[in-house]
Amino acid sequence: MLVPVPRLAFADEVPLAAIPPEKHWSENYCFFGHDFASNVGLYLHIGRWAQDPTIWREQIYVYLPDGTSLSYRTLGKADCRLGPCGALLRMKCTEPGERWEGEYVGPTIHTNPQMLLSGPLRESILEKMELRIAFRALGPPMMYQIADNTTIGRWHYEQEVALEGLVRFRGSEHGISGYGWRDHTRGPRHLPHLRGHVNTCGRLPDGTFFSCFVLWEEHQGTERQIVAEARLINGSVFTPAEVLEVTRVTSLSQYDRDIRLTLQAPDRRIELVGRPLNLVVISCNEHFEFVYGTAPEIAPLTTLNQPVRYMLGKELVGGHSERSLWMRPGPQGR
Repeated sequence: MLVPVPRLAFADEVPLAAIPPEKHWSENYCFFGHDFASNVGLYLHIGRWAQDPTIWREQIYVYLPDGTSLSYRTLGKADCRLGPCGALLRMKCTEPGERWEGEYVGPTIHTNPQMLLSGPLRESILEKMELRIAFRALGPPMMYQIADNTTIGRWHYEQEVALEGLVRFRGSEHGISGYGWRDHTRGPRHLPHLRGHVNTCGRLPDGTFFSCFVLWEEHQGTERQIVAEARLINGSVFTPAEVLEVTRVTSLSQYDRDIRLTLQAPDRRIELVGRPLNLVVISCNEHFEFVYGTAPEIAPLTTLNQPVRYMLGKELVGGHSERSLWMRPGPQGR
């Protein structure tokens, strides 16, 4: 169940100073958004490393207008009193529940979808990129009531945002002015039972944001859906919605197919059909250790992150999709 939070304390926004002794305990932040006019977007993830939670792993992914992407991840330590910071990524909360800033200047790998879909990304020449971005709240933070969850954490909130910034790469400067979403999670993160999820969101023509989160787990040989949440946000007004249909990805060959999403709110039904515009592929194992691309033998949970151009009837809607699938080792996983 989702609960609007009218005001977040600064202590809720920044990393905990003392790490709880609980097994598999973690803390993770995610920021993403897209500019559908320029077709430039980003997906940022920074979280505590499972093998040493005092070290932060940063992941920086940028969608470029030509359908290629920039990818980099590394680990490091820095002063996290104002927000999570790793080796080169700096995230700072400038106003709790309202404003964040991010900055990254450092190496990246220039990738395309086929490089990421064909296996683990091979060693490549590093190039320099620069990212500076600001996030502004467009609705209340939404707290998930998941107190007994040990898969993805038991303390988690999300928020719709506007973003403004720029990316510099190979002598070109790309502006970003669009909409997106951010989240913050604390608690145990251990993924041996996770078999897939869909996390998709966007902004409708009337300014209403929609968001949908569905998750499947396998226990004793049986798969079941354990989360199916959706919401609409317009200004400060929150409306829960039922998930009637969502396109789950079950093989890599489906990465560029249309995504369907149908939500039922008390006063409206929303039927969307989306076309993915770009692709970033990251894979992890049950301990949340990542590789670029696909690697079923060592990292069977594969996640496809994609900006999506949804259609609501004949009207264009900008959005983003994060979908994972469990790729068992061997050809059948593809």
